[in-house]
Amino acid sequence: AGGGGASLVRVSVRYGSGGAAGEGAHEEGSFAVRDFSAELRPGTVTVLAGPSGAGKSSILGAMLGFVPYTGTVRSAPIAWAGQRPGLLAGTVFENVTLGSEHPSAPLAARALALAALPAAEVDPALVLGVNGAGLSGGQAQRVAVARAIYRLLERDCGVLLLDEPSSALDAEAEARLIAGIRSLADDGAAVLVVSHRAVFRSAADRALELAAPAAGDGADDADAADAADVDAADVNAADVNAADVNAAFVDASAVPGADPDAHGANGFASAGAVRR
Repeated sequence: AGGGGASLVRVSVRYGSGGAAGEGAHEEGSFAVRDFSAELRPGTVTVLAGPSGAGKSSILGAMLGFVPYTGTVRSAPIAWAGQRPGLLAGTVFENVTLGSEHPSAPLAARALALAALPAAEVDPALVLGVNGAGLSGGQAQRVAVARAIYRLLERDCGVLLLDEPSSALDAEAEARLIAGIRSLADDGAAVLVVSHRAVFRSAADRALELAAPAAGDGADDADAADAADVDAADVNAADVNAADVNAAFVDASAVPGADPDAHGANGFASAGAVRR
């Protein structure tokens, strides 16, 4: 994977500013995220954790250019997968390679294997219905992750963002997914995973823990949105239901100053379209 990683310096996102409302019901103008800083280094897996409403999705939205923000975001090209698989009617292969000018069967097979969905479990030629009908929830989730991995590998992106990629997986599939993500980092990618799962955090190089939002105003206190950079082994799992985490972002074309090319139907920020 391409190098470069990503850095965020004093990034703030306000509710009602074009997309942060997904973090929960808060007063417009209060902070979804305030003064968040972090560095995603090539070759590492970082887990972003915290309760619902702490600003995890807003941070991803800022990195992808989907929500207005203040502060500085610098990043190598990004491949990403959100919580909703967003699969289309067509084959598994077509979903994994969506947006590719020259779809590659070997590369798609590699991406699916790294996403813990080898051909022995799901044939890439399997035809899906609308919204991935024909797959289980966990399989659809892994196809979406494979799509992000495919783009990471095909376009030599430096950064991979995954939002709750194992929320629908059993322990065995989750362990294989973590191994695949770990190998991508070992090959040079900077990986950021939003997850509340203890096993993901224990496998990460670093964990960033977002505090709960301040009562009544959605993290209006700067201290409430600061991330603590801690050793992954020291992070205790918070029991957060993945269904409570809203990963929806507004279309970039509706965000002043955002690049509309950064949000396509394929679910990836295209190379060069990510805010620097």
